[in-house]
Amino acid sequence: MILLIGGTGETASLAGGLAEAGYEVLVSTATDIPLAIGNHCRISRRSGRLDEEGLVAVGRDKGIRAIVDAAHPYAAQIHDHAQSAARRLGIPCLVFQRPAADTGRENVRFAADHAEAAEMAFRFGLPVLLTTGSRNLAPYAEAAQRLGIPCVVRVLDARESLEASRAAGIPEERIITGRGPFSLEENLAVIRRFGIGVIVTKESGRVGGVEAKLAAARQAHCEVIIIRRPKRPTAGPVFGTPAALVAALKKSVPVRTADPRQGWLLLPAVLGPFACGYFLSYLTRNVNAVIAPDLVREFGLGASDLGLLTSVYFFSFALFQPLLGVLLDRFGPRRVEGTLLLVAASGALLFAWSGGTSLLIAGRGLIGLGVSACLMAAFQANALWFSRQRLASLNGWVLAAGGLGAVFSTAPVEWALQLVDWRVLFTSVGVAFAVNSALIFGIVPERRATAAHITIKEQFKGFGRIGKSREFWRVAPLTLLSQSTFMALQGLWAAGWMKDVGRFTRADIARYLLLAAVGMVTGHMTMGNLASRLERAGTAPSYVVGVGVGGAILVHAALVFGYVDLQPLIWLLFGFLGTAGTVSFAVLAHAFPVSMAGRANTALNLLIFVASFLVQWGIGIVINLFPAESGNYSPEGYAIAFGTTTALQSVALVWFFRRMPNSTQTV
Repeated sequence: MILLIGGTGETASLAGGLAEAGYEVLVSTATDIPLAIGNHCRISRRSGRLDEEGLVAVGRDKGIRAIVDAAHPYAAQIHDHAQSAARRLGIPCLVFQRPAADTGRENVRFAADHAEAAEMAFRFGLPVLLTTGSRNLAPYAEAAQRLGIPCVVRVLDARESLEASRAAGIPEERIITGRGPFSLEENLAVIRRFGIGVIVTKESGRVGGVEAKLAAARQAHCEVIIIRRPKRPTAGPVFGTPAALVAALKKSVPVRTADPRQGWLLLPAVLGPFACGYFLSYLTRNVNAVIAPDLVREFGLGASDLGLLTSVYFFSFALFQPLLGVLLDRFGPRRVEGTLLLVAASGALLFAWSGGTSLLIAGRGLIGLGVSACLMAAFQANALWFSRQRLASLNGWVLAAGGLGAVFSTAPVEWALQLVDWRVLFTSVGVAFAVNSALIFGIVPERRATAAHITIKEQFKGFGRIGKSREFWRVAPLTLLSQSTFMALQGLWAAGWMKDVGRFTRADIARYLLLAAVGMVTGHMTMGNLASRLERAGTAPSYVVGVGVGGAILVHAALVFGYVDLQPLIWLLFGFLGTAGTVSFAVLAHAFPVSMAGRANTALNLLIFVASFLVQWGIGIVINLFPAESGNYSPEGYAIAFGTTTALQSVALVWFFRRMPNSTQTV
């Protein structure tokens, strides 16, 4: 087992990297501050301050094989304790030190300690903003009172921090609480609110938000005092990236893997059954585009009837999302999805043998309810078992499985219908849902993120936190509009456009839908891996979302104007670029702790599927406003309906980029 002394923003990536490498990891923090370290099978946690004797006791009790010192750069005492404890235990102590920020600019001065910083800060006679935490406030408070200069402190929203600020004599109206790192805009807002002229900060690196503070100070013409980092005792090299530290640890402390399912078999054991579920989910979501002529012929459905029948899947899917998020966080993805797939099986059988439109709608609604957890459960399972740096890539593989479902819902379904009718097809799907449920209960290991003492009422309160998140509402409009439009078109109206506007044959339509599905599979694999690679290089996944959706808008514009040339390329790009919005789920993974992963994902998914229901049905209503000719709906109706969704996506794209933070933030 590796003892990781953490508590900073890098703790999650370090713990995840060590666990992915095969190490058992014990994360130790001074307080029980929330950390997005997940519930990986190889990660455990303790809290409480440890001195040298405490570290030695933990090391002997847990059989610690190495210490990783990733404590805050200014926590000088624990650095000393870690080195001394490692020497006594006879184990290596590897030091992680976050890279320093670029502080080379005018109006920046450096202080050796807090006493010197206080003397320098109040020398300017301007209001001072302290961003150095709640400890060591005494010299600043004394100088502020003695000189009559306002002193504003920004501290953690914790009881201890508030008590320390009040004890130092800081007036209540000059105490700001929050959890960083803070963006440029948030720093500027504080500066303007209090007329700040001097900012005091620690050199806690880019991850600690120093660069955003310096940028705000530059714009507001503030002086900056930076307290230098204390020298750290080291008996070996210092590492600046999690990957470098893990690589060095492997050379000195070999990985031990006793249980094969905790090693390389963990990935297929977790990913495989959930990917199969999402395959079936997407197959049933889109299959109506191919069997629509059979349903119209047998039940005499109009455009709005067909839109309602197909979109009720989205309605029941969306309706269940809030409760689903709570259930996932409380009972875990294995139990929730395994149970719901049995509901999907019953819905598929009801749909297969229904004798009227009402039973068709009921069966379709049950399918939507039963598969409502397929994607969110897979995303949560990935968050529980694997590191955050792998989420975009692993989520992409799950989404690619859904893309394969979309592939099979096109030409393969058309071929199958030449051998059996649609009722036999849906009976087979019902059996497949039941088999998939058995696989999840039989193969997927159990893992949950929420402590047993958290009540369901308290879990529902978590949605309030999500609803107040700036990042959530930056991401949500573009994601819900791009994904709902993509699903509405792919699941029904793309085929209608091909028939009524492009005047293509049924075989051509199946072929173009197949190309769109192939593009979708390729897109999910590409977008997820690209986002993961860019994130490791320091580029936010948001750029993948924005650029990809921007390209998708151009493809949709071609449909609006009735462009019928280059159809293979159009539909391949439609599927490929339509996947970009799903990277938003990986973006949200950075904004919320893993214990809220189910609720954060389902909150976004709720909006997506409510929008999908409205968009798919709404397109049918708009198209129905124009008279049909010779069994074909009016191209003008398609142009107006598709044009509206394209315009809304364009507005959301502008909002998405304008609200993008300058640095990664957590709620």
